[in-house]
Amino acid sequence: MSAQCHISSLVIHARPEHMARVRDSIESLSGVEVHATDGRGKLVVTMETASEQAIVTHIDHINGIDGILSAVLIYHHSEDAQSLEEELLDEDHAPSIR
Repeated sequence: MSAQCHISSLVIHARPEHMARVRDSIESLSGVEVHATDGRGKLVVTMETASEQAIVTHIDHINGIDGILSAVLIYHHSEDAQSLEEELLDEDHAPSIR
């Protein structure tokens, strides 16, 4: 079986007064990136992991961070890791933007 790549996104709600520390803690996780915050305690986060278990492990860790109120998985996609590396071609066989 070939390696899998799991791409997930989360909406996280944290106490606003803990945002800087919460963001630092979340971004310290491998394959995790904070994309947006609203200044009131909400964050949009993506994760790239090798397994569903790694997603669960990251969510459990995030929920354990002091100041986190909730972490909700809102999107999950898994694909063969090799197919993610293949270049997409448009109708004219020219490289296209993914």
